[in-house]
Amino acid sequence: MPITFEAILYYLIIIDSLTYTLLTFTKGKLHDKVTHWPIMKSLPLKPLFAFLYLGLVFWIGLALYRLGIIF
Repeated sequence: MPITFEAILYYLIIIDSLTYTLLTFTKGKLHDKVTHWPIMKSLPLKPLFAFLYLGLVFWIGLALYRLGIIF
């Protein structure tokens, strides 16, 4: 099965989703709100949004799997 643009894009999005979820549920000096990038003032780390984002990404992955694009 050839690797398509959609598969590469999906894998990048799943990495982003997992990273966001990891940052949301971990605490430490690197995760202090003062040390985040300026964009983080408008995009706060919220657990509900993290689960929603992760769920939507997995839902898209299920659709791509059924179409035979990934795995």
